[in-house]
Amino acid sequence: MDHTNAAKMPDNTKLEEVLEAYAKEQNKDNLSAVLNGLRYAHLFVPAVFPEGTDLTFLKEAKQGERIAIPQGITPLPSILKNNKEEQYLPLYTRKEEIPKDQKFHTILEVTFRGSYMTVLKEGSKLEGLALNPFHENVLVKKALLEKLKAQDDKMLENKKVVKLNAAQYHALVRRNMELKTIPHMLFTDGDKFTRDLCEGKEAFVCELYRSAFPKEPGAPYETSDFDFMALNVREDLLLIRVDLPEKGLVPGLCHRVYLAWNEQAKKAYYFTIEQTPKKEERAMGRVDESGKRIDCGAAPVEGAEIQRILDLIDEEKTETN
Repeated sequence: MDHTNAAKMPDNTKLEEVLEAYAKEQNKDNLSAVLNGLRYAHLFVPAVFPEGTDLTFLKEAKQGERIAIPQGITPLPSILKNNKEEQYLPLYTRKEEIPKDQKFHTILEVTFRGSYMTVLKEGSKLEGLALNPFHENVLVKKALLEKLKAQDDKMLENKKVVKLNAAQYHALVRRNMELKTIPHMLFTDGDKFTRDLCEGKEAFVCELYRSAFPKEPGAPYETSDFDFMALNVREDLLLIRVDLPEKGLVPGLCHRVYLAWNEQAKKAYYFTIEQTPKKEERAMGRVDESGKRIDCGAAPVEGAEIQRILDLIDEEKTETN
């Protein structure tokens, strides 16, 4: 049966390339490339259910579809033996690597760390891992896996856990909204996003912010904390100004943002007016289509912001032409 518990097929193309290189030339550099590729890889292993398991749920599932394994039933990974009777846990970079004549109930998607922990578990009779055993057949034995586990454990111990207080968390969520989420939505579908924004105005923006915070304690904003204005500054350019809450405003967050949409060219622009460490000074920034923030220097006085934005748009047009 070709059922799988994988929600999304991982892309192991690069890992397959280094596996092939190591299979052809087993040197230190190629082995290092394989291990680096494996570290965060998601792989496949065929599995069977214990003898006596009621397999009705399998029979009812369609061929190839993801199955929901009932609670209390644990699939057992299929184990391979070589001609020396040594046992290995097989790992495959893609489902197609698994022989069609092999008998199994399901295909599990597993992590590399989870797999080597299975091998190193006390009482395990496994000698190691076999990567794509019917193709490259790269064996990673216990001794090496123990070294990898020691390295990984040390890395995990050295990871610093950064605890944020409420104000820091609030600033992090808000900055992500102002410099990532909103510009991403604009550049993904500028026509729809600007239309929705113009229809929903302050309520639409407030809901965006509320959705970014967890339900408890929720976002500290009301619709009245936002201000919206849309201007057809040119025949081909809609400019939207959104003034943002002053609550919790710290350096790096925005007093307001400007979204520009050229309907004819299907071109979007996104500008920010940000608070700086100096209370009376503000910075102007721009986020491009790649999500990169570009520094536009000190922000002009509020009444001159729109003209500065139009100048920057015109400068880009000139450079492009």
